[in-house]
Amino acid sequence: MPESKRNRSAESRRRFLKRTAAAIAGLPLYTAAVARAAPARRESVLVVGAGLAGLVAAHRLREAGKRVTLIEARERPGGRVRTLRGFFDEGIYGELGAARVAETHEYVLHWINDLRLALVPFAPDSGSSVMAVGGKRARSDVAAGEKLVAGLHPDERNLPVPELLRKYVSGVPDELGAGDVNLADPRWRAYDRLTWPAWLASQGASPAAIRLIMLGGDSSEFSALFMLQQIMLHRDSRQYFKIDGGMDRLPRGIAASAGVPIRYNCRLTKLESTDREVRAYCLNGGHTDVIAADRAVLALPYSMLRKVALVSPFSPEKMEVIDRLTYFDATRFLLQTATRFWTIEGLNGSARTDGPADIWDMSFGQRGKTGLISLTTGDDRIEDQLIKLPDTGQTAFGVRLASAAFPAMTTQTGKSFLQIWGEDPFAGGAFSVFKPGEMTAWAETMGKSEGRIHFAGEHLSPWNGWMEGALWSGERVAQEIIAA
Repeated sequence: MPESKRNRSAESRRRFLKRTAAAIAGLPLYTAAVARAAPARRESVLVVGAGLAGLVAAHRLREAGKRVTLIEARERPGGRVRTLRGFFDEGIYGELGAARVAETHEYVLHWINDLRLALVPFAPDSGSSVMAVGGKRARSDVAAGEKLVAGLHPDERNLPVPELLRKYVSGVPDELGAGDVNLADPRWRAYDRLTWPAWLASQGASPAAIRLIMLGGDSSEFSALFMLQQIMLHRDSRQYFKIDGGMDRLPRGIAASAGVPIRYNCRLTKLESTDREVRAYCLNGGHTDVIAADRAVLALPYSMLRKVALVSPFSPEKMEVIDRLTYFDATRFLLQTATRFWTIEGLNGSARTDGPADIWDMSFGQRGKTGLISLTTGDDRIEDQLIKLPDTGQTAFGVRLASAAFPAMTTQTGKSFLQIWGEDPFAGGAFSVFKPGEMTAWAETMGKSEGRIHFAGEHLSPWNGWMEGALWSGERVAQEIIAA
């Protein structure tokens, strides 16, 4: 990289981290004053799940003087934050789950600062991205839309996709971008009533514009309110970052600093709750451990909670949410390439296609000549196809999707790794999503405690599918128990 670009990048990171230090000072995080107010009797709390939400909850509760037990079904912390190491050549690593941090993610920034981790840019600040539709590809410039699709309205033709999106969401209230927005307010029902493409059409977007806006992922069945909230939460994010050395350094760092031993390979199978205690049954190898506590935090996806035998079922409203909440069947391909050929073409390695596929250069910022393309796709149709294919067929499927944007992938691809999150035995999907009518109907029920049982996870936060949401939720549930 030329010296001038290195200097600009370093200066950008310094400004970013300076803003971070100022931002975290005002966060509603746990303080020592709360710890001094801890009662004489040390209340016991069982935390189920050592993903980011469970790790933070355990950390804060232990600081508050609680006796904390933390169990995890996997053999590692982090949940859906997973970095793949030692598989690809030249020491290149790749992310199978969470892959980036927005500059507006204050809870993530707090922990990165606290653990003294380093942030680096997620993507290069030069080079063009690619869009591919119907077998045609184009660089993502002002005229790309017209090159790829027919039928754009006159006032849509000269707009790049980000501007096209802003055109149609310009009237959405800023309040939707606040973490504490009350979605039970009737004013949000009009947004929640329609699917995302139907809402865009109601705002006057042409079918061609809708097709461009939806490139990269299948959001056709999502609630418009769900999509708009994600857009508004990130409307001020101009740059994204990643953790230097791998995203799993965050959960590993929190786990190491939490001061709470983690019982790995301990899967919750049954849960009893009375007005006096909670009793959990944990399958550990060939035997079952029984753990009693005053309270419990269930920091696991609702898709996994469905598999737990509840001796005392929760309220009908809560059971409906647990049973019906949708988890998106995203699949991540990591495709090693012989070279980083896209840089020669003046491209930055990122693309969005109607495959659907969301593509980026996972090797950016890592040493070596070998490249690593990350491709995320998914919906029920694609997952059904993938699970029926042999390993070679699955790789060919991913290469075919990637070649729509980068034709050289057919000859450049070597090693590959595939993570089908819908088939993961401890996740059941990549992240939670909402269909029309669900967000407003479930707003007051989603994260509400049930007696001595409390709930945490990205699915209970505004930032669905982001590390920010999991951390926010872990902090929230800890404060809920401390204040009880």
